[in-house]
Amino acid sequence: MNSKNGKALFFWFYYNTSLYKIKLMEKIMIRKWITPLCTVLLLTSNLDAFDDKKEGFFVSMGAGVAGTHSSFKQVEEGWRSSNEYELGLATSFKLGYGLSDELSVYFMRHSAFVHGYNNAPNSDTYGNCLTGVGVNYMLSSIENTYLIGAVGMGQLSRLSESDAKAKKGKAFVLGAGYELSPHLHLEGTYLGTRIDDGVKLNSDSLHVTLNYYWY
Repeated sequence: MNSKNGKALFFWFYYNTSLYKIKLMEKIMIRKWITPLCTVLLLTSNLDAFDDKKEGFFVSMGAGVAGTHSSFKQVEEGWRSSNEYELGLATSFKLGYGLSDELSVYFMRHSAFVHGYNNAPNSDTYGNCLTGVGVNYMLSSIENTYLIGAVGMGQLSRLSESDAKAKKGKAFVLGAGYELSPHLHLEGTYLGTRIDDGVKLNSDSLHVTLNYYWY
């Protein structure tokens, strides 16, 4: 096999493997998150919960890209200690209430997904997640710009398993957002998770997500 054919075969294999990973992640995300969230949106829209006013009930969903640095300090059987950097999918979900045009509080699920940690006992998609409470605060000095903050429970979970089997710890989110247009927001956030539950893991993720707010 000459070098050109070898390169072509390599890129074909890499492309199809990556495509399989993306399709697998899409199936899992649809089953675990997207279908239930769409159901919530349909139910709340029928209840006239959305009136185009920032004050009051709102739902937000977003997706984008996350770069995650993971440092395994302590591992259980089958894992290996190491530091890794992975690029993957980022998702964000908020369910909350706008106290005013400037301030809103919400329940938040913020996640960074990694497909196949090198030191994991199996090749699977893992989620580094925060489940907790957060706030958005609109800045008066910079138009359409707001600050984001959240704290809560941190989780390291395999997407093929239930959250009940996730490794747990603490997590926090800091960031900022920009309102591109009514309802459509661009957000940049930092997610830090500190897991100490059999596996001891510090993960740090930078997220860029495009989010849609229903209010």
